[in-house]
Amino acid sequence: MKARKVIQIPHSLLNLDVSHKEGYCLFHIFFEHLQTDFEQALWLSTLRSSSQNIIDYIKLNSHHYVYVIHNSFWTNQGSQIMEGILKMLNDDFGQSALVIIGSPYTGVESVEDQISFDLAQIESHYWLLKKNTINRMSHLLLQQVGKNLQESALAQFSNYSQMISDEEDRALIRQLFLNGGNISKTAQDLYLHRNTLNYRIDRLNKSSGLNLRLISDLTLLYLLIC
Repeated sequence: MKARKVIQIPHSLLNLDVSHKEGYCLFHIFFEHLQTDFEQALWLSTLRSSSQNIIDYIKLNSHHYVYVIHNSFWTNQGSQIMEGILKMLNDDFGQSALVIIGSPYTGVESVEDQISFDLAQIESHYWLLKKNTINRMSHLLLQQVGKNLQESALAQFSNYSQMISDEEDRALIRQLFLNGGNISKTAQDLYLHRNTLNYRIDRLNKSSGLNLRLISDLTLLYLLIC
């Protein structure tokens, strides 16, 4: 039997308050094709010091690091900060990375199981992940929910999956859902004029009988076609 690798936990995480009042999450960074001149240790340290909500990181190997981040980071423009850091990583250092907001961090006792769970989901849904941008574990888990839903009686009743067969329409639904229904961001991501996107949404509303501007309808359609 292969021995389980022991994870070295930084001292800063050993006494971290992980009560219900203080919520944290795991944040995975996978460096792809490390550049020989990339000062990885310096970059990792700089990322850690960029916000007091970024507590510390666990090194799994030279390509995979897992940060523990306070959840409030993501509600205080953390996503924009992280997107800027990743853009700098790619533009200034020519280094690409795959990043994922993972499971809730509940303490050192369970961190190995949490990391293993995240890695299993990442491996199963790797094709959905995008480099140099923030991916979320919640989106990967929704894929599994969608798969179960498609096999249920509800999916057989609705037939939405067969109704929306055009891949461009499916891409629109996926991107709109991933952007939380934000029309402007979705138009930008799909390289569409906002009016063009609204026209296509109206057309899908008519053909499906659902309103993609309502998060409940958008979520249902996303799950049924993902």
